[in-house]
Amino acid sequence: MDHPRKLIRSNTVDHGAAIAPSPAPRSHSGRSQRVETFKQARRFFVDTVIVNPIQLVKPSGYNHGIKTSGVSTLLFLGGQVGWDGEGRLVSDHDMVAQFERALENLVAVVKEAGGKAENIVKLNLFVTDKKAYLSAAKDIGAAYRKHMGKHFPAMTLVEVRNLYEDGAVVEIEGLAVL
Repeated sequence: MDHPRKLIRSNTVDHGAAIAPSPAPRSHSGRSQRVETFKQARRFFVDTVIVNPIQLVKPSGYNHGIKTSGVSTLLFLGGQVGWDGEGRLVSDHDMVAQFERALENLVAVVKEAGGKAENIVKLNLFVTDKKAYLSAAKDIGAAYRKHMGKHFPAMTLVEVRNLYEDGAVVEIEGLAVL
């Protein structure tokens, strides 16, 4: 089988700024096969670029934006709290323990979908006590690196009055590009 990039080039025609599919072959079954091969080849080409404009404050532990291009699959990650496998919070009102488990749960969803932590491009963190989060930043950073390594997606931290689950102090949701 040809390399996927060769398949893309052989199935596209460059019309200046736009790229359009080549005309369909006369045989319906041939067209179906070509379209399926083209779809399979396109999914290999997703470029991700970190976007940190110089006029913004230099990010530390996150990125301002991540741009993706190409054909990709988006995985929207529902909010995760610090639950164990039985639906119990790992520790009542413990920011670090709940953060670590919530992030572990989120990464587990990505892995189940066929990805890895590096596929996460956006995280939203909801905490009930910003001061507690900031005072535990060193330990939270260690828990973060344990599950995410040195991968820093675009992130937002929001302080909220309460979370849906009683005793939960942090909830993390996100977006992954697979």
